[in-house]
Amino acid sequence: KRFDKLTVVYKQILFVVPDFAPLEPALRMQLAQQLHYQGDNKQAIKLLNGMHKLYPEFSGLGEAYSLLAKALEQTPGMQAQAEKCVAWVEQYKRKQLSRILEQRVQEQKKEQRVQEHNEVAPITSPATATKSGLVLELVPIDK
Repeated sequence: KRFDKLTVVYKQILFVVPDFAPLEPALRMQLAQQLHYQGDNKQAIKLLNGMHKLYPEFSGLGEAYSLLAKALEQTPGMQAQAEKCVAWVEQYKRKQLSRILEQRVQEQKKEQRVQEHNEVAPITSPATATKSGLVLELVPIDK
């Protein structure tokens, strides 16, 4: 019900400011979801279109463009755009997966460097004589 009120207020704002769109990408997404659910695909499309340029770091881009593809698919004459949108989502997901895998590889390499740096090299120096004539031998200490 809260979102129902949100879309009512949004449409009232549109009456006064026809090109209004929230600046927060998560709010755009919520509004678009509710508008799509209510069958207002035109407004949902308007809110979602171009989000990848406006909010490239938004974590919900894949979900937003999946919704955009659904809204386009249900809009007469927009099937070609819907297909392009689906292709964009697939490409975006592949890039995200690749980015995540690359981050994991980098983290593993960093962890390995830290472990190598923290390893104590075994002491292999021979016994040494001091001025007193005593012979001392260095022995590794167990941790």
